[in-house]
Amino acid sequence: VLQTMKTETETWKTRCARSQAETDNMRKRAAHDVTKARQFGTQRLIESMLPVLDSLEKGVENCTETVTAHELSAPLAEGLKLTFNLLIETLEKEGVKRIHPLHEPFDPHFHEAISTEDGGKHPAKTVTQVLQTGYALNGRSIRPALVMVAK
Repeated sequence: VLQTMKTETETWKTRCARSQAETDNMRKRAAHDVTKARQFGTQRLIESMLPVLDSLEKGVENCTETVTAHELSAPLAEGLKLTFNLLIETLEKEGVKRIHPLHEPFDPHFHEAISTEDGGKHPAKTVTQVLQTGYALNGRSIRPALVMVAK
């Protein structure tokens, strides 16, 4: 009878320890999920804003080129630049980083090569042109930069 009780006690101790470990693992998983949700919960919103960012970026580039010909559009160009920079700063506060890797080594995690070209003065596997800016959220690429790479 005593041996049976000892065996049963050990069985219950083992079950209790497993239940406690399982509870601890669930608690850790839940904390991890909450952290991930905080870090990447805005990803869909940011991805939907990327075309707006692209349009603003192109607008800034085009205004800069035309301001030299028409000084009247200088305030408009300046306002567009300020708006674009404010939006970028706001997104950076939320963990968004622009990926504009001109003259940097090619990184397949953050860059998508559209084509290769003769690098000339650039070493092989170096980004020679950025066709579209990429974006990362808290270190994770949400849209790779579209680039041309030196052969």
